[in-house]
Amino acid sequence: MWSLRKQVVNQVKIEEVIGRYIDLKRVGKSYKALCPFHSEDTPSFFVSPERKIYKCFGCGATGDVIDFLMRFLKVNFDRAVKILVEDFNVQADTEKRKELNAYEELAKLYHEELYKHPEALKYLQSRGINEETVSQWQIGYAPTDRNLYLRILKRHTKFDPFAGRVVIPITDVGNVVGFIGRAIDGRNPKYLLSEENEFFKKSALLFGYDIAQQYIKEYGYVMLVEGPMDVILLHQHGFSNTVGLMGSSLSDEQAFLIERATRNVVIALDDDEAGRSGMFKAVAKLLKKDMDVRVLMLPDELDPADMCVKGMWSSEYVIENTITSVEYVYRTLVEIEPVNRTNRLALAKEFARYITNPATYDEYVQLISEREKLPVEKLYDYFMKSKDSKKRVFKKTEHKSEAEVQETESEGPTAEEVFVVMSLRHPDLLHWNVQLESPWEELKQRIKNNQLTDEDKQLLEQLQLEMANFVFPDKEYLYRRLRQKQLKRALASIDEKIKLASGEEKVRLVIEKTKLLKEMGGVWYGDER
Repeated sequence: MWSLRKQVVNQVKIEEVIGRYIDLKRVGKSYKALCPFHSEDTPSFFVSPERKIYKCFGCGATGDVIDFLMRFLKVNFDRAVKILVEDFNVQADTEKRKELNAYEELAKLYHEELYKHPEALKYLQSRGINEETVSQWQIGYAPTDRNLYLRILKRHTKFDPFAGRVVIPITDVGNVVGFIGRAIDGRNPKYLLSEENEFFKKSALLFGYDIAQQYIKEYGYVMLVEGPMDVILLHQHGFSNTVGLMGSSLSDEQAFLIERATRNVVIALDDDEAGRSGMFKAVAKLLKKDMDVRVLMLPDELDPADMCVKGMWSSEYVIENTITSVEYVYRTLVEIEPVNRTNRLALAKEFARYITNPATYDEYVQLISEREKLPVEKLYDYFMKSKDSKKRVFKKTEHKSEAEVQETESEGPTAEEVFVVMSLRHPDLLHWNVQLESPWEELKQRIKNNQLTDEDKQLLEQLQLEMANFVFPDKEYLYRRLRQKQLKRALASIDEKIKLASGEEKVRLVIEKTKLLKEMGGVWYGDER
């Protein structure tokens, strides 16, 4: 799909542009720097020349080279593009611009036709859409007696595909790129979208995104719904931070658009089979991007547009009926597997791999621990075990025994590796009453005393890259794991001494071992720090 954004982004090296404004240091195939969008002492801002994006693992800022300029220089889209054209020799395709102008002209003609057709105006009034909203969204009507579509776009069609329908323009960065036709006479399909072309790809756009962007930043979150009427009516009712999927499935490209605008999402998809399936998948996809996701529970058989028409939509309703993503996921898992707890836990484990935010992960484990009456530490062990990445979370899993849930050991980075990486962000960890296994204890002391060697820094950088997508555990859990490992080492040492001891010395060592075993057994029930 052609777009001015893509044309510009593909012509520049993102590392050269960003490198003009901040100091970048090469790390393998990527570059890193101190994030320019929040205060930090350890670099967490990475630039990927291969993917042509930047991402900060500290504050969550992400996007392409245009997004960086808009945010760093505080300019709009057009100004950011102009900077790239003038300073980095980017070429803009003027012929493509002419083709886009044809869509703009057609949108204006459809809008003018609306006022000549009372049946179309009557339909919009029945949906509660006022005149100001009609003008703002440039809503129109495709007449049945003239083929405006053929005349303006030069398409070889005998009939205008939108004839007899209310027409809503689809825009991308302010340019009309396609249309949505809404039937007003009960015919099917209810909605008809423009055929995909070099300007329009359904999965790459969010309806209303252009208008909503400034309000998303102002309100601090985005409201995600299904259809264009939902978006239009919610904007009319003051929720101007709303965008629509133009369907019930969230694509990777749409998720990236949301990520560029905010980390906070409220999803309000229709409460039908397609909507519920789309909701569950959207929650998983957005959580994997380390986003704060909440779900608005809608009444049966009503969508947001219906609620607006019936006077049921309000800020109070949204506040009272929005639940956390982990609460929503658990309710869904109970619906899928209401009886067999073992299978339900296996489903919960599969979903856990989508949660990348440590706080959300902890909340998820705590909630399941409470609802399923299982020890938190056992769930951490069970969930952190590696799984086949190709296995889908939305399918029921094979039967697993309770023993597997209780006895699974975690894989991946060691507790010591996790500790040193977490300590860079949480210096309080360095004061824990716990001794790490060598050489990690020595590294811990050098971090604590700010005496890192070049070799230490290189190791820490490598660990951070390797754990970019790792789900970090709760501090309490990490402490107990490290303390337990320390006690195991002490027990192994005492066992060796007991073998060589005799008399009173042996008795003393046995007593010491007994104390260690008692302490080890209670390590999960107290905090010794």
